[in-house]
Amino acid sequence: MSQERRPEPPDPPLSTPEANRRLANRWFQEVWNERKPETVDALFAQNGVGHTESGDQSPAEFLAAREVFLESFPD
Repeated sequence: MSQERRPEPPDPPLSTPEANRRLANRWFQEVWNERKPETVDALFAQNGVGHTESGDQSPAEFLAAREVFLESFPD
């Protein structure tokens, strides 16, 4: 009796809508509301590019612009 080979299950998605929502919530909560620069380091890839209203920014450029922005709106 020959064994029928089952097809491989598909790879799980790299992200899900719920995971994306949690990530976006974390970004806004920690980077902006809690003002944690370490979250930028954790979530923004070192070779990543942020497409902002000021143009494309590296993580370091984003952090510098973020500081200027946050200084404009002290708590």
